[in-house]
Amino acid sequence: MAQLKYEMLSFLEEETKVKVILSKRFYLYLDRADLDVIAPWKVSNSALEFDCSQQRAERRFLALLETKLSELKSIVTNNPAVYIHKNSGIPLIGNLSFGIVYRNSSIIEIKPQTTCNLDCVYCSVNEGLSSNQTDYLVERSYIVEEFKKYAEYAGVPVEAHIGIQGEPLMYVEFAELAQELSQIESVHRITTDTNGTILNKPLIDKLSAIPKLRLNISLNALDKEIASKMAGAPYNTVHVMDMIRYAAEKMDILIAPL
Repeated sequence: MAQLKYEMLSFLEEETKVKVILSKRFYLYLDRADLDVIAPWKVSNSALEFDCSQQRAERRFLALLETKLSELKSIVTNNPAVYIHKNSGIPLIGNLSFGIVYRNSSIIEIKPQTTCNLDCVYCSVNEGLSSNQTDYLVERSYIVEEFKKYAEYAGVPVEAHIGIQGEPLMYVEFAELAQELSQIESVHRITTDTNGTILNKPLIDKLSAIPKLRLNISLNALDKEIASKMAGAPYNTVHVMDMIRYAAEKMDILIAPL
């Protein structure tokens, strides 16, 4: 019995298809018949099990998955999405929406994903709950590998700014990405701009263990009604303020009131 269990993939069995969830924010469907071709199968504890050798299951499943990646969609908006990985043939430089933005300065922008949990009226990049544009997700190891090249090319201590088109903490591997960046000797600071709404104490505890990291928290307003109107979605000012207080005790933060 072969078991396929991946860190960034989970599987849900539905009536006629199997839903594949990538990085908790994206999904696609596989037909049952296509899985039947590999071997008798079942979904167990979010993993796929096949009645065949591990080698056959992995090889044929990954080949099938590759053919279906063009059907990837965002869970947040249901818009089409593109997964960019090392073997995708898509470079990480040259697009302002994803990848790496290097402007011959000591600040290198990193954009591992596009998407947002709010729908702010002032958004300048058309992200958020009502967005109708294609979303992007970049493989963590690919973006770290490419970042190292530009950090070395800069020749000076650099700031790694994780500034996605939307909310950075929607990137499921944000903490792991920041941790890997912090281990690069030439990186003296890591910053990110977050709306703070999905911060929680366990996440803050995890982020506070990365000494080079600073959170720039944008605060829409202190009044809940005004803040929600600006966000285009429910905005819990009490929660955001509580998280700001908690984070301030543990790590470097900057508050940017709007």
